[in-house]
Amino acid sequence: MTIILSTRRCDKCSSQDLIKSGKNSVGNARYKCKCCGHRGVVTPLQFSRRMDFQVLERAFQERTSHRGIARTFECAHGTIQRLARKRMDKTPELCASLSEQEAEEALELDEVYTFYGKKCNKIRLWIVFGRTTRKILAWHLGDGSEKSCQDLWEKLPSRYKTITSYSDFWKSYNILNDKTHTLVGKETGQTNHVERWNGTLRQRHVSFVRKSLSFAKKLEFLEKRCLFFCYNYNVKEAPRIARQAMLKITKSQI
Repeated sequence: MTIILSTRRCDKCSSQDLIKSGKNSVGNARYKCKCCGHRGVVTPLQFSRRMDFQVLERAFQERTSHRGIARTFECAHGTIQRLARKRMDKTPELCASLSEQEAEEALELDEVYTFYGKKCNKIRLWIVFGRTTRKILAWHLGDGSEKSCQDLWEKLPSRYKTITSYSDFWKSYNILNDKTHTLVGKETGQTNHVERWNGTLRQRHVSFVRKSLSFAKKLEFLEKRCLFFCYNYNVKEAPRIARQAMLKITKSQI
């Protein structure tokens, strides 16, 4: 049965000899071209009419998987994947969100684990957190070895490497300089800010939710999304949080 749709043509060969071919995952009618065999959507949803790139960018920073975003905005999962890659490929390096004029009181180091591909593939997100600016100064995806800790430290801009830093008693931190780095317990409060940021990460980034089924299937995409999340946090949220902290300190001194 040929579809009665005079304005619809095959996306591949422009033929109008189309027949019905069921529906896709979001319920849109599909067609099959009798000339070339290509299958497509009869009336594809216009993504731009449902949400723009700014809304998509905010959605990526919340605890929602790509399939969840596709269901919410009634778009195909592949469309969300393509737009996500297109947007994240344009994300600058993390150092672009750091200012030369900013000074840090101390650095806090910690790591959060997640999975990629399948749950037997465990990986850690290593973080260097600035106590004054509340920004992510460096990050690295790796295992729990000393090499991963060294790779994290090498990504840290040189101007921060002489500042006093704190971390927990994880054995890999022993390779850091004893003169500037101190191993402390959580009861000391020296790593409170980075531990608090870990909670934000687990609430905002679906791949880091504990016991989540929405972990990244590919390590490459996990790296892109981590960079996207850290960069946007530094630019949009860290300055506001730092100002609020300064106001609290000022009010307590009055």
